[in-house]
Amino acid sequence: MSQHAIENLIEDTVHLIDKAKLTDTIKRQYLAGIYRIQALYDTGYTHFRVIDILLKYKFVYRIPAHNYPNLAKQITQIPGWAKEETTGELAYVQTRDNETYFYIDAGNIAWETLCKNGVLTGNDCAPLAEFNLSELLSNILHEAEKQGEQALLTNWYGLLVNSYLDGSLGEQEKLPQTFEKLIIDKHLLNIRTIAQHNQIKRLRNADEDLILPILSDEIQIAGGLEKEYTARFFLDLKKSIITLKAAYDKAAKAKALSGDVIEQLIDIKLQDALLAAGWTGITTDEQNSWRWFKDAPTGRKFVWLVFEEADKFLMCHLGLQHNQLLQWQQRNSDLELPHIHFYQMAIASLPEKRQENKKFIHPYGGWKFDITKPLKTLEAQINNLIEDIAIAENTYFDFLEKEFPNAFFNRGPENLLYLMENGVDGSGVIPDYLLFDSPYAILLAFVYHYKTNGDDKKADNMIRSISKKLKAKTRKSAYEIKYLEPFLKAYEKDKANTAMPPVYHSLLIKEFMKA
Repeated sequence: MSQHAIENLIEDTVHLIDKAKLTDTIKRQYLAGIYRIQALYDTGYTHFRVIDILLKYKFVYRIPAHNYPNLAKQITQIPGWAKEETTGELAYVQTRDNETYFYIDAGNIAWETLCKNGVLTGNDCAPLAEFNLSELLSNILHEAEKQGEQALLTNWYGLLVNSYLDGSLGEQEKLPQTFEKLIIDKHLLNIRTIAQHNQIKRLRNADEDLILPILSDEIQIAGGLEKEYTARFFLDLKKSIITLKAAYDKAAKAKALSGDVIEQLIDIKLQDALLAAGWTGITTDEQNSWRWFKDAPTGRKFVWLVFEEADKFLMCHLGLQHNQLLQWQQRNSDLELPHIHFYQMAIASLPEKRQENKKFIHPYGGWKFDITKPLKTLEAQINNLIEDIAIAENTYFDFLEKEFPNAFFNRGPENLLYLMENGVDGSGVIPDYLLFDSPYAILLAFVYHYKTNGDDKKADNMIRSISKKLKAKTRKSAYEIKYLEPFLKAYEKDKANTAMPPVYHSLLIKEFMKA
């Protein structure tokens, strides 16, 4: 699908160049440059929109086909392209006044051939200057500013920023790849200054290729210091380069020390607190991830922590491998998070007052942990997290013990399935006591509950409900293919000895998708 907004931008810029008070030689250079930019994108041949201007400044040459006999042999379609495969000579073919012409851009191989053969001479064969993307864009934005073309200026800036941040423009176009190199590139600095002077803002109805990205979105997906600050260079226009550089240096220093901070506050301080509370650490290869377990009469408890470095917070979850479900699955507890039966964010088990403590709690539902902050601040945040984990542990696991198995099974499968689909009183609000994330998990739990209580008829009814749901699917999920279908076949052959399959939830699916 052609990127029409970029085609339109180039067309508008041709008119801008035509009106500029520049020499014809410079205009020719600019025209060659902007069409070279257009060629980087999914665009069509749009020269004929402004062909008179392109011919006027000798960026495009109109040559009678009979003056270029070797290429004339390659004409297969009019209008269309003629190309000599062995040499790379290329020209667009079109008729005018009943005569066939080639339209050839200055700088390409066909143009060089015409110069060698003497078809073009003198200034027509003057070489184009070496292409410098940032210098060209600086000049174009400066000209747009002079002519008061605010929309054109904004669209060019949007294209540059979008293309740089998504990698469409980069090292191949000789653009700096680090923040520290960006801030010493005189052309990009000039572009940024023009954007600041003109108070460039995101245009609501701009095309996706041209619309300015949102800074907060770019920071969220940056995944590292360099990408964050290159985004800030282009989008945080209210800040000076000096201010940005100071913030970058501070963040870089904090990042360099982050390993020591994490070791001191999480690997030691938090770890010691959890060990003292009866938890045992679990070794994991995942970066910025920590796990602990604790055995209890109901099963094996888990707490795990992930440092979301880009968003500057610690996400904490609690989970349980329940002894009753382990028995039905015919396996022992282990240290694998995908084998957990129940889990939730730790913050959900805190009193509302603690959940709303903006000093410590991040908007995404974790605990603030910005490694650029002073050590004293981070230590206070870890102390708060330690307290919150203790509160959440008691609340969540007491809740699970109260709800499962007795209260859960007393509610009956029909009621629970209704709640999963419709919520309480049809409100869409799912109650915490539903416990599972999938109707399959509810039905499977009732299969084994009924079997344990000697009611094979009800157990078989649950199996039929599972089979019915599965047959109604036009496209089966990975869980259904890997676990449910084999389970149903095994159950049909030997219902007495078939183990309950893993409980469906996102941790299991993520692990399965990695394989």
